[in-house]
Amino acid sequence: MRHVVCLLLLMAVCAAADPLTFAAGGRGLAVHVHGEVPATARTLALAKAGEWVIHALANDAHALSGAIRGADLDDRIQVEPWTSSRLPHANHAVDLLVVETGVSISDADIRRVLSPSGTALIAEGNGWKTVPGLPAAGADDWTHQRHGADGNAVSRDAAFDDQQRAIPNQLRWIADTTEAWPESVRVAGGRFLLFDKKPKDSKNAWIRARSAWNGMLLWESVIPDAAPGSSPGKVRNRPIATANRIYLRNQRIVAVDATNGKEVASTQLITFDLIAPADGATGVIVARTAEAVIALDARDLTERWRVSAPLSPADLAIEPRSAQSMAERLPGVVSDGQSAFAVRDGTTAVGWSLADGRETWSSAGSDLGSHVVPILVANGVLIVAGGAQVHGLPITGRGQPWKVTVAETVTDKKTQKTTTKPGDALRLVAKCAMVVKNRLWLQDSLTTRWNGAETNLFPVMGWVGIDLGTGAIDQRVGYPVIRPWGGIGPDGQLQPSLDQPVVRNWSPRCYADIATGNAILSQTMELVGVAGEEPQFLRGVRGHCGIGFTLGSLGLLSPPNQCIGCYPMVRGAVGYEPASESAFPIPDDQRLVRGPAFAIDRDGSLPAAKPHDWPMYRRDPLRTGCTPVAFDPGSVKESWATAVGGQNTQALITRGLVVVAAVDRGRITALDEGTGNIRWQVGLPGRIDTAPTIHGDRVFVGCHDGRVYALDLYDGRQAWRFTAAAAERRIVNGEHVESPWPVIGAVLFHDGAIHAMAGHLSALDGGLQRWALDPATGIPKWYQVFKGLGDTTGGGKAVILPTHAYRHDEHALNNVLLGGEVDGQSVVRLYDEWGGWDFRTSDGTLLRQHGAVPQPGFPVGRVSPGPIGAADRWPWVGHDRVTAGNLLRGLPITHEKTLETDPRTRFSGSRGNFFLFPAPGAMGVLITVKDGATTIDPEPWLIPTDPKIFTTAGTFAKDPARLAVDPGGPQRFPIVAAGALLTGGNLLWIAGSVTETPGQSALIAITLPSGKEVGRWTFAGAVAFEGVSANDRSVVITQNDGMVRRFAQR
Repeated sequence: MRHVVCLLLLMAVCAAADPLTFAAGGRGLAVHVHGEVPATARTLALAKAGEWVIHALANDAHALSGAIRGADLDDRIQVEPWTSSRLPHANHAVDLLVVETGVSISDADIRRVLSPSGTALIAEGNGWKTVPGLPAAGADDWTHQRHGADGNAVSRDAAFDDQQRAIPNQLRWIADTTEAWPESVRVAGGRFLLFDKKPKDSKNAWIRARSAWNGMLLWESVIPDAAPGSSPGKVRNRPIATANRIYLRNQRIVAVDATNGKEVASTQLITFDLIAPADGATGVIVARTAEAVIALDARDLTERWRVSAPLSPADLAIEPRSAQSMAERLPGVVSDGQSAFAVRDGTTAVGWSLADGRETWSSAGSDLGSHVVPILVANGVLIVAGGAQVHGLPITGRGQPWKVTVAETVTDKKTQKTTTKPGDALRLVAKCAMVVKNRLWLQDSLTTRWNGAETNLFPVMGWVGIDLGTGAIDQRVGYPVIRPWGGIGPDGQLQPSLDQPVVRNWSPRCYADIATGNAILSQTMELVGVAGEEPQFLRGVRGHCGIGFTLGSLGLLSPPNQCIGCYPMVRGAVGYEPASESAFPIPDDQRLVRGPAFAIDRDGSLPAAKPHDWPMYRRDPLRTGCTPVAFDPGSVKESWATAVGGQNTQALITRGLVVVAAVDRGRITALDEGTGNIRWQVGLPGRIDTAPTIHGDRVFVGCHDGRVYALDLYDGRQAWRFTAAAAERRIVNGEHVESPWPVIGAVLFHDGAIHAMAGHLSALDGGLQRWALDPATGIPKWYQVFKGLGDTTGGGKAVILPTHAYRHDEHALNNVLLGGEVDGQSVVRLYDEWGGWDFRTSDGTLLRQHGAVPQPGFPVGRVSPGPIGAADRWPWVGHDRVTAGNLLRGLPITHEKTLETDPRTRFSGSRGNFFLFPAPGAMGVLITVKDGATTIDPEPWLIPTDPKIFTTAGTFAKDPARLAVDPGGPQRFPIVAAGALLTGGNLLWIAGSVTETPGQSALIAITLPSGKEVGRWTFAGAVAFEGVSANDRSVVITQNDGMVRRFAQR
């Protein structure tokens, strides 16, 4: 009957509904589907009606795009050509769907894309049919630190019921890359909530609410005197989030309206823990203080009842190592929805009715030791822990109490003598304690001894399952203890078999394991079935330090996590989900679309290209960022400055034109090099993260809609476009609608082909899609899918090292591609700071994998066996992982705020370090941007092909022969933070912000190798990331405020 009612509601028609009225004051993702006649005025009005991000689908996208660009709304509205009757958006991603007359979209597809709180307005006659979103069946919330008020960190989300479907390897949304290190995250009522302090040293709690379905910002709020970690002690304050309320605790308890972030009630009460049983169904929340357990009205926080339950001195004692008390670190109260449970005086567990506070149960008579803490309650059993013991206490009157004892063996490194000592049960349950399939699961290792056992060598190692009724350890799941691994042996050489014990590597993560209804989701990113299934690996996500990740709203949601540069992963707050049918395949014959400029021959219509032009990102296929041209700084002056709008990429300079892309607007602009006049502008359906590539009479560019575009260099008209994405699907990435297979803007022209890679990470969404396209026709020359370590497509072979831990070089992020030669063979290279991959240019075959720069304490620096030589080091080797991730987000990053721009400086121990090498074996320069200053150390750096760039951590090796010729020395420019640089002849050009004058930047010319400043030009605005380029006539600066400047010789 319920489904019938829902269907009737779905088909309800509201004659009074109007898209503009409905959209007024709203925010979220709005999709506007145009009919045969473009409804341009309505698209523009929708953008102005609220704070919507608009995705417009239209037959005539070119005309609509021009109108939007003319209204200067292309940062808010994305236009995409679309003729399909199926919508490309992810499941539950759309908040407002407006469908014009003449468009046929099935009711099922409308229901699929609408968020549970979304609405569709379908043009019907003279009115609009209103179609409301429906609740997402089986969606669970994660309201407390350990899932719910029961303390059992097990999600009941329907997306993870079937283990075969439970691997969340599909992107749902991406947001908040720059917001790292929040204190807590929660999922409730379709919201993904981040908690932190703002500013960091204040007592003010900061909350950001995003849609759990599409990542769009819903609201942001600052609550005074409610910050996590500021009282008492430094512990995270474990906020609670329900569908209607958010509760914070500090010197006071604060209730916040979950729909808008406004404080609605508070009470002065210092608490150590707080729970909201059954999402307010009982009408109370329960607080744990040093003296009592107190029930408060969930709406106005008035006291309902109070019972005496003093904490023990051991609970309140400050631990020197953590500077916190046990009461601050561990749970103080849990609930099964009927009663609240806490421990009185550290020795007796007690239950009280949520309704009136009367005592319903007590552990009196059970010997729990001198001090225990409540951990969780599930299936009628309360779990408490203390000392070296974990206790199970039946609370229903059925069954007997039980306990397990834990010990650890310790081996003296000098004497190799092994001794056994009592374990720490509280530390054990803090890492992992949850009830799945009526068993309590705890972490296990080869050094753990249970209930006095002398050995612990079992076929698998990872977790023990303790029968909840009897306390018997009757199951173990995890990893084989003995297994024939193939990998790199202690000698650094490849061995086909390494028969050896494997001790479970906890990695060691600083957050706890969680679980689904049938599997453990470990802190080392494996999904281990509790029935003993082979572990499955999550290689696209890593939990945030201290808080891990959460499950809810039919997905896995990760808080903002930059995690320096260590793991290849998508940076930011990210929504993942198991693979679904929301993406639909693209027939091969529909990938390539010819445009109006396809057959036009522009030969001779523009000046000929010159050898010293700058036709692609960082100038050449090796991406050196250098030009052999030498300027006379004394004759250089600013020639023109033109506003083109948007956050600009590096400029290209060739054939009398300056071509620049606006990252945030998907706009490409061509200017006359001599005058600065705009020759043409073209808008694309998605962001463009890096500068395009010019070859012949065409501009080639990768776009975040998953396509490669070939535009006529003369007027910007489209020659062809090619869909490089694996399938048609759209998600939200940083308030923009994009394909989960974005194409890096700087597609590579090398050896007669345009090389492009689509995707974020080799471990997500089926892998990185690699294409080689004919530049004249757009027809593919070859196609490969790259899935990282173990990928044998094309005949290449990588190996797996003998560990379960996630390897740094196991997968790769999409990054700027490089082209060159290795041993006389043409290759395309994908690289980051932990290693790289070479593919044969002619057919895409994976040839070899390169390791990171060798360091003391690191292995031979390479996964594929063999010596390290010239093949491993090029003048530039790609962006570090954080920079690459930020580029994929289209963020206005800087050299100083990102990590090492050049991955070869990855282990220098400092941000903002990078090398410039004009050519293999040529003079090198080390640049350090830190604290608003730029330090330049020209020569005597080792040549880039030498693998031993480093001697010790943070120290760079120098070439003795060059040192004898010219000792040189670092030069520091204290008032300029470099944002872009290049070398031209014997000059180094730096463009960056002037620290002492906010809003001002400078272009500086410096001689090499002396480091002497020989020219300086100042101007307003911030230089774009790598926003400097040059040819034999011009030095061009691009800026984040849309300005383009040319400096030329008089």
